[in-house]
Amino acid sequence: MEDEVRRKGKVIRQDSRGAIGESGRSYRYDVFLSFRGEDTRNGFTSHLHAALDQRGIDAFLDEEELRQGEEIAPAILRAIEESRISIVVFSENYASSSWCLDELVRIVECRDTMGQMVCPVFYKVDPSNVRKHRGRYRQALIDHEERLKSNSSDPEKVKRWREALTAAAHISGWHLVDQRESYVIKNIVKRVCAQLKNRKKLSVPENVVAMDSHVHHLRTLLDMESNEVRMVGIYGSGGIGKTTIAKATYNAFAHKFEYCSFLSNIRATCENSSESGLLKLQEALIPEVRWDDGLKLGNVHEGMSMTKSRLCKKKVLIVLDDVSQLIQLETLVGGHDWFGCGSRIIITARDAYLLAVHGMHGMYKVQPLDRLSARTLFRTIVFPNSSPCPDHEELSYNIVEYTKGLPLAIKVLGSSLRGKKLPVWKSKLDKLKEVFNGDIFSVLRMSFDGLDDYEKDIFLDIACFFKGENESYVRNVLKSCDLYPDDGIEVLLDKLLITIEHGKLEMHDMIQEMGREIVRKESPKEPGERSRLWFYKDVLHVLTEGTGTSKVEAIMIKLAAPEEVHFSAQAFTNMRRLRIFLARNVYHTGDPVYFPTELRWLEWPDYYPTSVSFNTGHRKLVGLDLSKSTIRLLGKTFEVHTCNILFRQNNR
Repeated sequence: MEDEVRRKGKVIRQDSRGAIGESGRSYRYDVFLSFRGEDTRNGFTSHLHAALDQRGIDAFLDEEELRQGEEIAPAILRAIEESRISIVVFSENYASSSWCLDELVRIVECRDTMGQMVCPVFYKVDPSNVRKHRGRYRQALIDHEERLKSNSSDPEKVKRWREALTAAAHISGWHLVDQRESYVIKNIVKRVCAQLKNRKKLSVPENVVAMDSHVHHLRTLLDMESNEVRMVGIYGSGGIGKTTIAKATYNAFAHKFEYCSFLSNIRATCENSSESGLLKLQEALIPEVRWDDGLKLGNVHEGMSMTKSRLCKKKVLIVLDDVSQLIQLETLVGGHDWFGCGSRIIITARDAYLLAVHGMHGMYKVQPLDRLSARTLFRTIVFPNSSPCPDHEELSYNIVEYTKGLPLAIKVLGSSLRGKKLPVWKSKLDKLKEVFNGDIFSVLRMSFDGLDDYEKDIFLDIACFFKGENESYVRNVLKSCDLYPDDGIEVLLDKLLITIEHGKLEMHDMIQEMGREIVRKESPKEPGERSRLWFYKDVLHVLTEGTGTSKVEAIMIKLAAPEEVHFSAQAFTNMRRLRIFLARNVYHTGDPVYFPTELRWLEWPDYYPTSVSFNTGHRKLVGLDLSKSTIRLLGKTFEVHTCNILFRQNNR
């Protein structure tokens, strides 16, 4: 038989091409479908394959003519190994096929040795009949034993089939008896989508120095051969590379686990409200919540109970990135008995004591790069395709020395010097010498100082309001303020001040803190004298006390749960330069608020007065979201500044 497989009517030869998986193996398919052709090929399995294909999921479906003879084709076994997930459709006659049983043995082996996810579907059969070999399954196994007694060179084959049936039937799956097939297929596809997203390889920069050494140390602490549940901490200062190391470790070992989850930016998620942030993280952690739209958590205590009940029998790999409070550990990975045997929990934090209190099996402190590694990293960033001239080489030593081996500082500073001439390097170094005691904050501040005024405004807006927001949405907001985001965002990307991940604008928390500190220092004691307000208490102080000035350009008040606030109608009177106002989960039921004419973007879904009023002058509003309000009037003299206004209002 030729070493090839057929899929969707086309011959696809097995070769070395294909996506490289987390373990370094080649994954050709997302899903392998194991089924008894005469039972479900033209019905359930065909519909399931079509639904997976419609969602862009590459599912292997072998053609019936491949099944010739008693021995399973090597191409089929290889297709199983090269799939991330196997879906086994147990139908009435599944066990009567030696091919199906051989597939099942290999599927169970891949689950045990490579962490392949297995999803059983019991199609009009009782799972206990499969698990305990009763009914048609019992008779099929007896028939196989009789047939193989005289002509089989492998007397253990039927035993392996029995063990595989028992193992697979113990896995949680779907039992389809009287349910609508379309409903079951929809849920299967949801779960597969969630798992494929969960199993994607995390992005790690290619120029990371000494990563193999970091992963080697983590491998020792994790002790992958042990069957106990182990928790390991990674700690160090901000910007030292904890997250990158955690991602690389996750990528190296994810294939060994039944379920994996990487929860990033935990500190930021819980910043405004610990309760709602933790609930969001719990929902992301529990597998069923990921793919069942109807399953929601009421509170964190329910989430703790569900996390334990859903994961206590699974071998899981969980990474909690940037933990800042003990309650985050207690509610997300409370105890070792929450997880199945062999599970591994990796936690990154800046506070070693926090990790120690929760009882780590081992802790890894990330040290700054040594001089050689720091210079290597700097060189790969500034001179990726060439060698530096002697003058640049000498200056690079001094610049790298200044970063104190902090990877983030090296990357940011190196990006600002890439492609620049020698005088710029000298000027940069002279400026570094004036920075107080080599404060890393000041090193990061230098990348901000190199921006023009428009780029600075874009950077500060993202740092204060839009980290984690959809890229296209942020571009629209910035365009409404005449900030030229198409150019400015590219500059910020080039300088490594921001990244775009899955369509969202992201920013390292250390860089975000730097941006917010720049704004705070504009007026350390009086928030109303700052250009941007986002901290809840500062916003309330300014809007209730009327201390806002013409320096205020943008305000965001974002609450974890709906809350009613009362601002005076003149709260914005002195904020003549206010261009952005974002209010989320904020109810206002008093008199209409008078907004400045410079306002470009207004989001206040829960604004309940019946009209929006503006101070006299030419209106410049471009974006408007009053989607939950009952507003009917935009003011007698309101005029749309541009035809691109985003007016989302309920027709009530």
